[in-house]
This record gives sequence, C-alpha cells and structure tokens, in this order.
Amino acid sequence: MLSKKLIVIGLSRTGTTTIHQYLRSRHLVSLHYPSKAQLYDSRYDSISDLPASLYFKDLDKYWKKSCNFLYLTRPIEDWVESVLWKFGDKPIPPDPFHRELRERTYGSQLPTREALIDTYHKHEEQVFKYFKDRPKDLLTMSLFTDDQTKSLNTLCEFIGIKNNGIPFPHANKRKQK
Repeated sequence: MLSKKLIVIGLSRTGTTTIHQYLRSRHLVSLHYPSKAQLYDSRYDSISDLPASLYFKDLDKYWKKSCNFLYLTRPIEDWVESVLWKFGDKPIPPDPFHRELRERTYGSQLPTREALIDTYHKHEEQVFKYFKDRPKDLLTMSLFTDDQTKSLNTLCEFIGIKNNGIPFPHANKRKQK
C-alpha cells in the first residue's frame, strides 16, 4: 500500500496502461480507466487514464491534497497517430459514459488531428498551471523518450517504494503492420 494515492493524469495513449501494469506487478491495487464513482474509492492505491486526467483537480480537492500525481507525456505527433489509430479501432464508443468522456476530453466523438493537438497542449497547460506552486506533488515523465532506468528509479522514489529492478512492461502497444 502506498502512503499517498497515485493519480496518473496523462491522457490516454501516453503510457497509462504500462504504469498500471507495473504497479500491479508490485502488488499495488491499481485501477486503469476507472468509472467516475471508482475515482473516489479509497481501496485503490492508484488510478490511471480517463477520467482521472479529466477530474484531477476535483480529485485533489476530494483527497484533500494527499495524493501524488504522475503526468505522462509523449511526443505529440506520436501521440496523435496513436490516438487516431485507437479511434479507428473503435470510432464511437457504444455507451454513454465513454461517449461523454471522449466529448469532454477531445471536444468531439471523432476529433481531427488539429483538435487532438489542441487537446494535448491545453491539458498540459492545465496540469502545469495547477501544480506550479506544488512541484513535489507532481512527477512528469515520458515512457517514450526518457531513460527507462532513471524513470523507474524516479517513479519508485516519488511513490515511496523500493525499485526491485523489474523494468516497465510495454503494455497496450500498437501492433505494427
């Protein structure tokens, strides 16, 4: 169990599944892509992906600023291509909850490349602005460009667990043609 809940607030396709699977491999209770109600459930050591990235300010207030936040980044063009690939697989979510998440996150059920770029930049701006006076509560890293060993050490130190030497899995990887 972590001393502080970890909320992973990178957008989808930035490595949220990888972090989730790594935490589970460390026997932490981690939930990826939670329902809105699960965001407020104290049983979880960590929550990641949407809707956590949408509601991070509300979650911070709810948990009385007792959480650590991990903001995952990815080179923007790679991220856009990955999101467009994912949406091609499931163009419009079948259920109202996921349709609302997509609409609130990207502004549309089928966002354009330009809309995705705008979404990414706005989200990043919101995250950095919100945590500008609380740098110890936010860790920013990229599983795509940062040194993986250093990132793993930094993450473990940030959340207060010992690095056992097991590397990050590469989860939810897009299949190459």
